[in-house]
Amino acid sequence: MKFQEFRLNILYCKKQIYLLGFLLSFLVLPGISNAQWHNAKLNRDARGYADPNSKSEVVKKFKKDDFVLALVLDKEAKYITVWDIETNKRGFVKSSAITIESPLKQEDLVEYKKGTEKHDHTNLFIENTTYDSLTLQLGDSTYKFAPYETKNIALKGTSYPYWAIQKEAVPDYGFITLPDSSDYMLKIMQEFNEDKMLEMELTLNPLHEEKEYDMYQNMRLDTVVISTPPKIGYSKSGYDQLQITTGTKSVDADLLNDDLKKDAWVNVEAMDKPLDHYYDYKRYINLKYNVAIGMDYMFLGQSATYVKKGESIAASGIYRLFGTWEPFSSKTTEAALIFKLENRHSMTSTAPRQLGYEAGSALSTASFKEMGWGLTNLYWRQSFDKGKYAYVVGIMDPGDFIDLFPLLNPYKFYLSEAFFNNPAMAIPNQGFGAAALIKDIVPNVYLAGGFHDANGEPTYFIADNFQSFKRGEYLYWVELGWNTKTSFLEGENVHVTYWYQDARTDQEGGYVAEASQGICFSAAKSFHKSTTFFRAAISEGDGALMRYMVMGGYMYNIAKSDNIGIGVNVGEPSDPTVDESQFGLEMFYNMQVTEHLNFTPDVQLTVNPVYTQEKDAIAVFSMRFRYAL
Repeated sequence: MKFQEFRLNILYCKKQIYLLGFLLSFLVLPGISNAQWHNAKLNRDARGYADPNSKSEVVKKFKKDDFVLALVLDKEAKYITVWDIETNKRGFVKSSAITIESPLKQEDLVEYKKGTEKHDHTNLFIENTTYDSLTLQLGDSTYKFAPYETKNIALKGTSYPYWAIQKEAVPDYGFITLPDSSDYMLKIMQEFNEDKMLEMELTLNPLHEEKEYDMYQNMRLDTVVISTPPKIGYSKSGYDQLQITTGTKSVDADLLNDDLKKDAWVNVEAMDKPLDHYYDYKRYINLKYNVAIGMDYMFLGQSATYVKKGESIAASGIYRLFGTWEPFSSKTTEAALIFKLENRHSMTSTAPRQLGYEAGSALSTASFKEMGWGLTNLYWRQSFDKGKYAYVVGIMDPGDFIDLFPLLNPYKFYLSEAFFNNPAMAIPNQGFGAAALIKDIVPNVYLAGGFHDANGEPTYFIADNFQSFKRGEYLYWVELGWNTKTSFLEGENVHVTYWYQDARTDQEGGYVAEASQGICFSAAKSFHKSTTFFRAAISEGDGALMRYMVMGGYMYNIAKSDNIGIGVNVGEPSDPTVDESQFGLEMFYNMQVTEHLNFTPDVQLTVNPVYTQEKDAIAVFSMRFRYAL
């Protein structure tokens, strides 16, 4: 053999040895105690070489302060293996150019339970829950995942080294060990570490604990894509991790429901695709700063078959900006600041809030009114012992906490005042208040209570709210309920509420209402695609709008994300000059037109409207639109 050929063969072998060693560093070395990956920075401009010498190919030029991962094998080595996460370039850099920082923790995902399935292998379902593509190295195999993609892999062995790699995120690596004859779900997520750097995070759970267990049970193919397109119900901004602690019209509930992928009638990529960056940004600030935000705009148009005077048509719009900030949380404690700013404006001389009254009904046919700008939420919420104890304090809507039921949301479900809040209870407007809850005083039984400024107004903002609160006129309430659900006060329960309101005066000291009290009962339950409820209340005094109310209703998920609902009610006003009852019927169809646009036609019928003798019955027809981001 010629000398030149021999030299080339030596160089070729040397190259292969370096390459083999480099690959082994990712597959084998994570399990060796003296091989440790570290977070690191370049302390000067430097070159990354294919081999540990300056004469080899330059694979990457690094700049001062670039963040890299460094594999430290020997602290005295002249060259260190580095990995640039952003470009996924790997090479050797002079150790003098690298400042080694904190070590990258190796994760070991180990499951000791014995497998009980009827197959001799392990089914590992792997889900990318993030909004970016990623690569998973499992043993000597590499798998590519699109955003929100799930794959099913059949494993024959028991222990595998793994790397979860994603652009601009600190990777996760270690070993995963599973028993044979078992089914598991591996979820790949993102979180911000203590240094505010985005990093990968993996969780491992038995498959039978997953909500979609039945679907996964039917997926038995090796490395097959199950759900490449986003699934209906997935969270676009990651808000499915929010703790829902109040009613269905609260900030928490709106943030979650608006963020879930809808099964809409019209799906136009040209309309939805431009908003991907918006949801990516919402996910980013939620991951990094624990801030969740949302906004919506709603329009309501109504037409009545009769009014005593004025126009029979009413229209109004509402813009809302709302969100939460969780400055700290743990496995047992959660805390958040809740905020909501809104503008309500009438587009006609009569606002929808007044149309029912103008038609002679004792009840309003909608909550849409002329208000201008208002601060309707700015309160602190905190829970302890995994949600068993909780309190809220600040500027809030008392209707988000008192006497709730699942369909209490005038922006999505019923419009009539008979169903939003309870007209036989003296519930004030938004203002300063506080509430507290204790769950499981005995199994599945909760106790809640609170107080609220009886003269609250959302247009007061902060200073005026405190001035109003100092007047000393309050609503007090206590509620005892049976609830098997984990989130408290959301209304799918059976409860009894007692309330008392002080006598009220205006700012000049004039009479507004006498001291009043009452009792409310509510029972509501969801079954599969339907929700049913029954509610009754009685009051004493003129603080509440109605002397008594009895209400019942039913809603059914008829198709896609659409719901149809019907409700009936009967009640008598607290006005001492009236001793008649009026009856009401309402039907609505809530249609998810597009991913963001919701349309609801609605009809309300009032029989024997107590404030007019001209008509035995009146009808109000409505069209409600809601666009949410």
